[in-house]
Amino acid sequence: MDPVINYCSHCGAGVSLQVPPGDSLARHVCARCGTIHYQNPKLVVGSLPVWQDKILHCRRAIFWGAIMSVISVLPIIGS
Repeated sequence: MDPVINYCSHCGAGVSLQVPPGDSLARHVCARCGTIHYQNPKLVVGSLPVWQDKILHCRRAIFWGAIMSVISVLPIIGS
């Protein structure tokens, strides 16, 4: 069950359920500022860890339903 959104987290005005331009699904849209509130957005995060002048390269692999991490250390290019 999707949570009900009554107010905009950006400006505090009321929101209504409508299909935004360029979308095909109904979303909660702010009547005042036009902010679209998505349910369960997928976050994508990246980082570049460095340790002792080397880049730490981490790869994630799915193996038989478990997550395994393969970690290798790569020298920084040009050093």
